[in-house]
Amino acid sequence: MRAMMLLNIDRPRWTAFAPLMAYAWALQSVAKPTTQTPSPPLPRETVVRFAASWLPRGPRRLDADFQSYPYPRGIS
Repeated sequence: MRAMMLLNIDRPRWTAFAPLMAYAWALQSVAKPTTQTPSPPLPRETVVRFAASWLPRGPRRLDADFQSYPYPRGIS
């Protein structure tokens, strides 16, 4: 994703997609699904709070966020 942005290949598309990917990663990190059982739905408040936090992030902030492993900073 970042390579496509750096190479200027459909940059607007990837710039718009990056926060969505990060948001999904953050939600998945909270839900911690397994392959054995379906995860229960996350509380609406959690989903809304994460949307407000993750969706406005720009490429530089997301670069730093994606350096965190295995979960986003602050989520364990």
